[in-house]
Amino acid sequence: MLFFFFFAKIPKIQRFIHFLDHLVMKSNLLLLASLGLALVGCSNKEEIEMPEETPSAPVVEVKDLTRAAEDWDFPIKPGTDEWKAILDRWERGKRCQIPEELLPYMTTQKLLDLWYDYPHWFDFTYIEPTYVEGIEFIVKDFNGARELLKREDCCPLLLNKLESLLQESEKFTELLHNKTTADSLAVGDGLWRMDYVMMMLARDEVIDKASAEDLGKVVSVGCAALEQRGIDKEVYRSPKLFSEVAYLVAKAGVKLYPETIDEVAFFLDDYKTYFWRFDMDIVNQLLELYQ
Repeated sequence: MLFFFFFAKIPKIQRFIHFLDHLVMKSNLLLLASLGLALVGCSNKEEIEMPEETPSAPVVEVKDLTRAAEDWDFPIKPGTDEWKAILDRWERGKRCQIPEELLPYMTTQKLLDLWYDYPHWFDFTYIEPTYVEGIEFIVKDFNGARELLKREDCCPLLLNKLESLLQESEKFTELLHNKTTADSLAVGDGLWRMDYVMMMLARDEVIDKASAEDLGKVVSVGCAALEQRGIDKEVYRSPKLFSEVAYLVAKAGVKLYPETIDEVAFFLDDYKTYFWRFDMDIVNQLLELYQ
């Protein structure tokens, strides 16, 4: 009887087992589907919220450019065989340009040093009618000069350079007393170097962005230089040697004290005339205005 009952239930048992298999399979499929959706969701979330990685290569490149900018020097210099091999002045000038990609990475001090040592710096003394136009020529001729004028801190650095040169000029009288060719040449070079810096310092690009404090220092240093040149007549015997200092004082003074423009406009507007025939009364006028 039991035997018959067991075999009679076999089809139902088989159906029950089949039902369980189906249920387990369906549950597994649902679990896999849920897991898949979760992974997709995480993937999408990462794509939305995760920031893009910054490549490391440009950082290394910036470091390399900064180092290269600080190490850069003129590939050819006066007195070298390379310089002598190039007879064309303009070709030499091209060789002395700073690579454009390095300019933004140079410090202002580095640019000032390169501008000061530019192999063709002396051209400003003779290539144009006045030193104002001469320094304009240098700015157009050398990309380092143009970059220097863009810098916000060029005024105080140029002023520091001028003060250093003025300090060195205190030895000029002693050098002239030595009466040697080398010492005489050193004095001449020193005077031209001071004019070179003063004409750059007097440019609108420098004066216009200088702080009131820096302008005050320029006026003070310039007035002191005018006084000193009036005392040291052995070195500064020619009125011509006062014109560049006077021009710098007038430019900075008018910017600092706009109300004085009418009193010095005649000099600034006609500087070309006074460059060659300087009137010493202008020195007294500037000292009365700005000292």
